[in-house]
Amino acid sequence: MPDEKTEKKEEAATIRPAFSLNDAAKSWLRGQLCEIEEVTGKDALTICGGIFPGADIRARIALEEIQGQRQKKKPLLVILHTNGGIVEEVANIVKVLRRHYDEVHFLVPMFAMSAGTVLAMSGDKIYMDYFSRLGPIDPQIRPANREYHVPALSYLHQYEDLIKREGALTMAELTLLNKLDLAELHGIRLAADLSVSLIKDWLTKHKLRLMEDGKPVPANRKAEKAQKIADALGDQKRWFSHSYSIHKDILEKDLGLAIDDYSEDGRLKKAVWQYLIALLQYIGSEDGPAVIHSREFL
Repeated sequence: MPDEKTEKKEEAATIRPAFSLNDAAKSWLRGQLCEIEEVTGKDALTICGGIFPGADIRARIALEEIQGQRQKKKPLLVILHTNGGIVEEVANIVKVLRRHYDEVHFLVPMFAMSAGTVLAMSGDKIYMDYFSRLGPIDPQIRPANREYHVPALSYLHQYEDLIKREGALTMAELTLLNKLDLAELHGIRLAADLSVSLIKDWLTKHKLRLMEDGKPVPANRKAEKAQKIADALGDQKRWFSHSYSIHKDILEKDLGLAIDDYSEDGRLKKAVWQYLIALLQYIGSEDGPAVIHSREFL
C-alpha cells in the first residue's frame, strides 16, 4: 500500500506536466525576439518559410496578440526569410500588416526570394547587409511530369518568338507552338503583371514616399522610379536565373533603391543571427509553409 506522501507526489506529477525541451526552445526564441524589439524600439514579427495560403491568417492572429489595445504606436519590424510563395497571399499579408501598423520595415538576414521580394518591396524601409539577397519576381510553374519548377515567362517568351517567325517555322517548332496552352500563357502574363503592379503601388505609397532629405517626392517621379524598379525585378532576361542573388549593392547602385545596413549595429546583428539560426533549427525545415512568430505567438 502506498503511503500518503507517495500518493501526493504521484498526484502532483499528474497535474504538473514535465518540463520539455520544446518549452525551453520557445521561451529562448521569445527572449531573443524581445531583445531584437528592445534594440530596435519596434514590434517584431518573423515570417520564415513558404508564403502559402494560411500565412495571412497566422499573421493576423500574431499581430492582434501583439497589439492588444495599442494602436499603431510603434513601427513593425518583419524579419523575413523565404524562398517565395504565392503573390496573392503576399497581397493579403500586406493588408494585414498595414491594418495594424502605419510604418512597416523588413529585415532580410539571408534571403527573401520571388514572392518574398515582392513582400519586402511593400515596406517603408528594407534592412540588409552584404550577405542578404532578394531575387527576381518572375512567376514559376511546375510542368506535368517534372519534379522542379521552371520560369513561367520562358514559355511566354518562346511563344512570342515563335509567333514573330510564324512564316518560317520548322515542323518541330510548329508542333511546339500547337502544344502551348493559350489560357495558361495568359495566366502567366497576368501573374507577372500582378507582381509588377503590386511593387509599383507599394513603392509609390511607402518606400519612395520621401526623398533622403525628408522632402516629398513629386508624384510623377515616384511613379516613374517605382515602375523602373518593378520592371527590372521582373525582367527575366536581365537576371537569366530565377535564383539569381540580387544583393544590396545591386539594389542601390543599379536599381536606385535605398537599403539600410542593419549590420552596422553589432548588437542587433548578433541578436538577429542567433535568433534566426535557432528558429531554423527549431522548425527543422525552411521549405514548408511559413512559420509566423511574434513574442506572443508561435
